[in-house]
Amino acid sequence: MILEDIGDYYLRVTECAVVIDPASCAPSDAIVNLDYRVGIFELDPATADVVADQEPNDDATMLNADLLGYVSNPNGGFYLTTVFGDFSAVTDVDVYSFTVPTDPSFTPQPVANFLVPYATGTDDGNGSTTMIGQIALVDPADLTTAVALIEPTKGGDIGAPIQTGMEYYLFVQHPGITAGTRDFYFISHVPTGGNPLEDPALELTNSVVATPEPLTGVPNGGGGESYFVDALLPDGTPADEDYFALPMPAGADSTWTVNVACGA
Repeated sequence: MILEDIGDYYLRVTECAVVIDPASCAPSDAIVNLDYRVGIFELDPATADVVADQEPNDDATMLNADLLGYVSNPNGGFYLTTVFGDFSAVTDVDVYSFTVPTDPSFTPQPVANFLVPYATGTDDGNGSTTMIGQIALVDPADLTTAVALIEPTKGGDIGAPIQTGMEYYLFVQHPGITAGTRDFYFISHVPTGGNPLEDPALELTNSVVATPEPLTGVPNGGGGESYFVDALLPDGTPADEDYFALPMPAGADSTWTVNVACGA
């Protein structure tokens, strides 16, 4: 739960079955330890990794874009950056600027992740009266084309390959339907290492099923192999198709199965 306003609140803590279907909870009569712990933390915009929307930040020059900051994690990478803002109108678009620093943990290549916690647009979340309409990650060299885009009302997060040391913009847009009395939002951001990129030198040949691009397997905890790739499907005539080969390790037999997870 994330709350926007300074003030007095009451926190009600109940056993799981009190608020949702008991079938979705552990049997209450089998719970031995009834202790619980609650942590409450203040989000202070004076720190580098907490960024508050400051209007005006939506002019066409982008000179007033709010700057996202980072705090280094001694174990590598950066801690989570929290962004929060208010929509001043249904037409409001808040613009943020960010430049991800270089870090050795960003292997094989860096990815900018943006997540929307508790994005319900009701009091069943953080009390905001609106969802975010659209979040777009944009290269300043081309403000008309999004590098990545989501509509949180439909679910999903952003995890886009980016370049360190390069400035990007983040556009956060109201759904544009009806203004509420508490139209605020929170976004969590953290850069991480991502999947290996599709080899651009093989773009022409991996479009043919007979010459797929081989991927490198990584042993996983289940005794098998995992394969990862971030690829592009650029528009063209004909439309691009990518084929990848999964070299099976020694010991693989007919009992092995292949599971695929993908996102876009």
